[in-house]
Amino acid sequence: MVDKHGQPLGILHERTLKNIAYTAYGRDLVVNKALGRSLRDFMLHCPIAEISTSLDQILAIFSTNDDTEGVIVTEQLCYVGFLSARSIIRAIHEKTLATAREANPLTKLPGNEVINEYLVERLAAGEGSTLAYVDFDNFKPFNDTYGFRQGDRAILLFAELVRRVAGPGWFIGHIGGDDFFIGFQGKSLEDAVGLVTSLIAKFASDARSFYDPDARERGHIVAQDREGKLKEFPLLSASAVLLAIPQGRKAFTADDISAAIAARKKEAKASPSKIAEAALPSAAD
Repeated sequence: MVDKHGQPLGILHERTLKNIAYTAYGRDLVVNKALGRSLRDFMLHCPIAEISTSLDQILAIFSTNDDTEGVIVTEQLCYVGFLSARSIIRAIHEKTLATAREANPLTKLPGNEVINEYLVERLAAGEGSTLAYVDFDNFKPFNDTYGFRQGDRAILLFAELVRRVAGPGWFIGHIGGDDFFIGFQGKSLEDAVGLVTSLIAKFASDARSFYDPDARERGHIVAQDREGKLKEFPLLSASAVLLAIPQGRKAFTADDISAAIAARKKEAKASPSKIAEAALPSAAD
């Protein structure tokens, strides 16, 4: 049921109409103006969500409303559809299966497709959030020297560290190899920088255990670079590029985010803090 402006008021359930139509004198009682009954008297209230609301948020809205029939969907406050309880549960089930299929086989974290869906949802929501792209420094020479099994252990170490410190509103993804993605909802860029700085410092400290005592004492290993020349490489560490998505819906895409982050990767690796901040182009750009 909607008002004259198309804004939803509630729902009229089939069983209510059947009770009116099939019971003795039911219809006569409703149309009797002396009783002052209208359709509003039979209307059930129902939670409402904007069409840009993420599936997880819709599930939260649905689960916090007892005995609700589903969720009314609006676009700019006007009614556009209705999600029944069955359709919500089916959608969550399908999303869970898709996430499992896309999960990285080593860390079991969401992969590229799910990460991209997350970016699209955050951009559509217009609520603002902070993103972090993290990758390891000097991972190839470490992998070449100590073998891929130690490389896998280093990747699993970082994944476990992130899981351990993750709080509400965090999204953790594994792009592949030594590249990770973290999304923060409800965190400012400054707060996210502090969290990621602590995370990569802990990783660098714990990763020292993967090296032999001599390498730990020297603070470096000698390995071939990409041109095949012997070179000293510092011990394994990580660097990160952080980007804040501004509030409000703007014409940004996931590709814009990727490009902005990629442009700061070298800066992050060269920085003493191992952190660089990226920004999306302004409207003037």
